[in-house]
Amino acid sequence: MAEAETEPIELSQFLCDHFQSVANKIADKTLKLLPRRNEEPLDEVLLGLGIGVMTAMMSPSAISLYKAAVSDSNRFRDAAAAYWTFGPKRAMDRICEVLEDARRRGEIKVDDCALVARRFVAMLRGDLLLEVVFGLRASPNPVEIHVHAMSVVATLLRGACPTGRLQVLRVAT
Repeated sequence: MAEAETEPIELSQFLCDHFQSVANKIADKTLKLLPRRNEEPLDEVLLGLGIGVMTAMMSPSAISLYKAAVSDSNRFRDAAAAYWTFGPKRAMDRICEVLEDARRRGEIKVDDCALVARRFVAMLRGDLLLEVVFGLRASPNPVEIHVHAMSVVATLLRGACPTGRLQVLRVAT
């Protein structure tokens, strides 16, 4: 029996709004910290994006949101779609912008910057996210995130840079 002052809510819409709000807050915080590219080297810009995206996706709130979105995606499709659109998709769109700029500058040779951005985020996520989600390990610390992001950037640029223009990144711990 409901209390007199309570109002019923549509759970699906409530979850959709909540996922959108939380994903937006995480993405806003992450993307606000990442300045627009001016003349910085591409590897430094991608490293900054990679560290920012990984730090956000490994945060406790993002892990909880990810678990909820995945576990209830069949029942609450709109909520899962909101998580995707306002979280990972926003990060991929920002990375895509950087890659399109780099392509215009002749720094990389890729046909589909959106696809490369998705693959970049997938490499950042890798098995680390699953290990954290399943409780097999703690979220990586800042040094681990930095080293992992450097490795992903180096791998990405090795495949995307025109011959002879790749600068080797040194992974330091």
